[in-house]
Amino acid sequence: MKFAVEWMREFVEITISPAELATRLTSVGFVVDTIEGAGDTAILDVDVPPNRPDGMNVYGLAREVAALSSKTLYSYPAAVRESAGAPPASAAATVAIEAADLCGRYCARVVRNIRVAPSPDWIVRRLGAIGLTPVNNVVDITNYVLWELGHPLHAFDLTRLEGRRIVVRRAHRGETIQTLDGVARRLEPEMLVIADATKAVAVAGVMGGAGTMISAGTTEVLLESAWFEPSGVRRTSKRLALSTDASYRFERGADIEVAHVAIDRAAALLAELAGGEVAPGLIDIRAEGAMAKRTIHLRTSRIETLTGMRIEPQRTRKYLEALGFEAAAAPDGFEVVVPRHRQDVSAEADLVEEVARSAGYDAIPETIPHLPGTGAVNRFAHRREETLRSSLLGSGYSEAMTYSFISSDDDWLLREEGVAGVPLTNPMAEGQEILRSTLLPGLTMAARHNLNHGVREVRLFEIGRVFRRVEGRAAHEDRKHAPGPETDEQLCAGIVATGLARARHWSEPARESGFHDVKGAIEEALQRLSLRATFELPAAPNPFRPGSAARMISDGVVVGRVGLLGEEVAARFGIKAQVALAEINLSLLFAAPATPLAFRPIPRFPASSRDLALVVGRETAWRDIESAISEAGGDLVARVALFDRYEGKSLPEGHISVAVNIVYQHPDRTLALEEVQAAEAKVLAALHDRFGVTLRR
Repeated sequence: MKFAVEWMREFVEITISPAELATRLTSVGFVVDTIEGAGDTAILDVDVPPNRPDGMNVYGLAREVAALSSKTLYSYPAAVRESAGAPPASAAATVAIEAADLCGRYCARVVRNIRVAPSPDWIVRRLGAIGLTPVNNVVDITNYVLWELGHPLHAFDLTRLEGRRIVVRRAHRGETIQTLDGVARRLEPEMLVIADATKAVAVAGVMGGAGTMISAGTTEVLLESAWFEPSGVRRTSKRLALSTDASYRFERGADIEVAHVAIDRAAALLAELAGGEVAPGLIDIRAEGAMAKRTIHLRTSRIETLTGMRIEPQRTRKYLEALGFEAAAAPDGFEVVVPRHRQDVSAEADLVEEVARSAGYDAIPETIPHLPGTGAVNRFAHRREETLRSSLLGSGYSEAMTYSFISSDDDWLLREEGVAGVPLTNPMAEGQEILRSTLLPGLTMAARHNLNHGVREVRLFEIGRVFRRVEGRAAHEDRKHAPGPETDEQLCAGIVATGLARARHWSEPARESGFHDVKGAIEEALQRLSLRATFELPAAPNPFRPGSAARMISDGVVVGRVGLLGEEVAARFGIKAQVALAEINLSLLFAAPATPLAFRPIPRFPASSRDLALVVGRETAWRDIESAISEAGGDLVARVALFDRYEGKSLPEGHISVAVNIVYQHPDRTLALEEVQAAEAKVLAALHDRFGVTLRR
């Protein structure tokens, strides 16, 4: 907003240069962006904070200048001189407020016998300097007073008001009005309007109507100066897509006590510059309790607590009173009455800010504030999280961060059974309507983004929070609004891998990242965390491929899942490549007890290694075979490893062949051949009895 130094001089003595004035205003929060001209002709372009409507006018900015320079702020312009013996304003027009909740005060004055003409040069010059285009003396006077005192006004051609009556009411359903910009606008019942006896003639606080506008033939004017409830003006302005200088101020909070001052100033100027005669009496209707003053208790100790500055009580009172506050002494500070023009001050901290900026922000000492502790940090859990992160980084995965707000469609595709994301009341954007219940959609979309940009090997992980409403899994068509009894926030880790796990090389073929690569990275991390987990086939592998999915169990609790993304689900995400995914609930995993570290001496005696080619059913889990071998061989089995898998026509239907290496070893002596053969016989018998396993011939 632009302000003329010459105009401000009418309300405060200014003895410093425009450049110094700009520096001081900037230091108290009114940032001056540019200075045009010099001396009295200087124009300051001030970035007025949006919560400071009191500073959006010349008098309000002069108040700030007076406070920061310890000068006297001159009083408002002189009162209006009424025409003696003329009929009173109440005989010329009547006013009624039917929506007192939206209009706290309505002031009106009647000015007769005016002559509409161009404004004098000094008004044209001042309005032009701040970027306004002059219209005529009546309209220019209302704009002049708006910028001088900060209170919007409106002038009606009184002869065009049906019944010479003003009614402040809500719009009727289906009611329309043509505003001053020539646009016909449809009003809604919650909108506040200014009406005459039959129709709406202005949108309250926003813009007047064309039907009662000032014209060259206007001789009798009704001036309006009102206070409208800010949120009502804001709603109307937004619904009509109509923003004006008046609405900008009303929706931020005008000063109800300046309403009569502004209308008197405008009436006096109409009498002086348009030859008007001001009818005796101010029509002033005020709703009961509208804009009552606020009193806030300010503790002087609080100033030091929040700013670090020690300011004497007398200086505190001086700063506040210079800004228009009333400060009465209290045992530990002051009882401060907030002036009505300071709508932004509602709490003790706001008063502390006023004192701090008056003293100067540069006076705040550079000290570290005392922050009392509010609770212990679970450092053990933090260390486990860092260990997991370090392990995954060491396995070749890069850490990613994805959005917590996602599409309910994407979340539904990859969420676990029995949980749902938390819907947002006011989503920031389309496709971000819920808080995620799983990390997998974000990681899958990150993999897709990389693949679409030519990155073929993608290995990512994320450690983050998920938000779940525990419930029965809803049908797809009801997934967006499925009810849930409660919301649970949990820490999880997600992993995604696609592309080549092993690059092309002359010595070995290339291989795609798959289930076992992700599972191996998890097992490596578990080993470093001293935690144990087993992997079992899930009851329902969706969204993973059947036979390429597992659930992760630790201490008897399901803590995660891993698998290859199903082709149908991958297609829904626009991915054609093979994608391996895993998700671990760290809140559950870290609750499991750590496995104590166990050490054993390096074997002194040689081991005996035997390879077996076994024919097993396709559905038999390797974990079960491994367990059966260890149990049957007892203490003599030192190690079991699967090193090959084969399936083909030479095998019975529904069967595969697995090649197993078993290492037999005794800690205290060398095993005899007979002992190894006997142990191997027990192993084969156990496998045959439990799973029907036979040796491949």
